[in-house]
Amino acid sequence: MVLRLPLLFVLLLAGCPPTSVDREGDVDGECSDGSDNDGDGVTDCDDEGCAWDDACQGDDDDAADDDDAVDDDDAADDDDAADDDDAVDDDDVVDDDDSAPTDDDDDSASVGDDDDSADDDDSADDDDSAATDDDDDSSSVADDDDSGDDDDSAAPLLCDDPALEAAFASLGSWPQQISCGYSFYVGTSLADFRLGMTWDAWASQSTLFNGQQFVAWYDGSTGLPDQVAGTFAGQTGSNLLANDCNDALDPFNQPAIVQQWGPIAGSATLTVDSVIGEQFPSGPLTFDGSVSLSGLVLELDGSPGVTCAVPDRTWTGLYLGWLGG
Repeated sequence: MVLRLPLLFVLLLAGCPPTSVDREGDVDGECSDGSDNDGDGVTDCDDEGCAWDDACQGDDDDAADDDDAVDDDDAADDDDAADDDDAVDDDDVVDDDDSAPTDDDDDSASVGDDDDSADDDDSADDDDSAATDDDDDSSSVADDDDSGDDDDSAAPLLCDDPALEAAFASLGSWPQQISCGYSFYVGTSLADFRLGMTWDAWASQSTLFNGQQFVAWYDGSTGLPDQVAGTFAGQTGSNLLANDCNDALDPFNQPAIVQQWGPIAGSATLTVDSVIGEQFPSGPLTFDGSVSLSGLVLELDGSPGVTCAVPDRTWTGLYLGWLGG
């Protein structure tokens, strides 16, 4: 028996399309619902069916590098145009303050210091611990002072005698200070280093006034304000202050001088801070004063060119004007 179907029914069967297949994203909201809607093992934006969905465009702000043009603030270097503040150098145009062992290349004179642990060669103070010059100081000196301020503005103290230079490093705390007349002497506790200076100011003895200054210049200058003649000496040896302001000299207790240094530059200033007055009839005027050294350079006697710079220093509260005797 042959089954005969109407021709119209056969034609209708032949023209029916196949059953449709579900795809992730073919229904609004499927690309952000956290479900695997088409059963292919991947969900939402990880499914290729969501590639063009609005929910999957631009920065995904995930924990991996999406290498887009916007900062995704991930934990790895995305090399974008903004700072992702990660722990690796992202080479962006903004200071990322990273901890990369080398220069992050995002500094310039207009950007500033990235404060990393290596030399960033910028124009600001990076206070790094590099052993060599970081090229951001303000002078030609190549010392960046390592763990401190590297913005050097002056050359370091220069001295051709290491022992004297070491002693001058503590000049401000030399404990022995002796003053009388128009003279001042200062030395170390062992009296093995000494500076002594005098001012030829006796012509002004009867007209002393508060604020008056006497300046001894040691570079050959003449005719300068408040300038007077003066002497200055630096010494090394032993028992160096035994005779200072002392008119009862002990022949068995005399200074033993090893080196004598004389001034070739700079100045020493004696200032009358407070006039006290006569201490006895017809005696000299006494006063409280201060002494300042500025730009002083000493040269070793008998050795031209062997020099040592003295740190600038001021001593106050000195009793002056009186005479031993």
